[in-house]
Amino acid sequence: TLALVFRDFIIRQQCQSVLGLLEKKEYTEAKETLSLLRDLSPHNKFLIQLYRFTRYLLVKNRLELSTQQTIRTFNELNNN
Repeated sequence: TLALVFRDFIIRQQCQSVLGLLEKKEYTEAKETLSLLRDLSPHNKFLIQLYRFTRYLLVKNRLELSTQQTIRTFNELNNN
């Protein structure tokens, strides 16, 4: 029982850290931390949802960066 209480304490503490990482847009580190937390509690619905949301933000961010790079390259080619 004590181990489960400690596990839940660690998860709550680290979720605060993950939310801070998401706020700073450090999506990769947040995803890695959540992966470790999910190893501790694989059926925790909150961790599953937060992990999925973090993956969504990570993919969205990568797509935005890729789109910006494509537009920049296109504009450079048009200017030459």
